[in-house]
Amino acid sequence: MDTRKIVVAVDGSKHADKALDFACDLSKSKAAELVIAHVQKDKGAAVAPEELQRYNEVEHVNITEQEILAMAAKEVLHEAQKQARDHGVGDSRAVLCEGSPVNALVALAETEKADLLVVGSRGISSLDSLLFGSTSLSLERKAGCTVIVVH
Repeated sequence: MDTRKIVVAVDGSKHADKALDFACDLSKSKAAELVIAHVQKDKGAAVAPEELQRYNEVEHVNITEQEILAMAAKEVLHEAQKQARDHGVGDSRAVLCEGSPVNALVALAETEKADLLVVGSRGISSLDSLLFGSTSLSLERKAGCTVIVVH
């Protein structure tokens, strides 16, 4: 199999870290481009979460739920790129997607013309995965490229 581009999904979970390690090793051995993706399901509200409203008043700051979620997503991608560098991957590209993880990752793999999509067997799950099935299983059905699920 000729592998020139690999998309790997990260979410900060142990399973995603294993998937990233696998993708890094494969990227190095195949000299393939590595695209590290994180999907933010919800942008969040443009107001401070109720839990932070009092803090914002006392400290005279105004941080919104959107800003908190954006910072967390950037940190996940930053840590993943650091992990890739520590693994010896020279260049990787980080991409932040929004929406349903399955739809966003399928669209990204298609846009990137990825040869391979690598995901962990479990991520930071939600009620959705219990009701509708796992993200990795849905990706295997919908993706137009090879999907590797790392356990």
